[in-house]
Amino acid sequence: MKKYLKDLLSDLAEQIWTFVGLSSAWLVLTGSAKTVVGDAILISIFLWIATFRIRKPKEDEDKE
Repeated sequence: MKKYLKDLLSDLAEQIWTFVGLSSAWLVLTGSAKTVVGDAILISIFLWIATFRIRKPKEDEDKE
């Protein structure tokens, strides 16, 4: 479980500039556009975490 969380946080850290760009867009928008972008940010982070195991399958312990 520790390795999974470490790998997950490492994967999210690799996408930091994507999240910075989305956050800066959210900061400069107003009204309904801000709401839509905020929802898109939350959905994209959720999907990124939900599909982590599909994108990074567990490597076999036997392989060197």
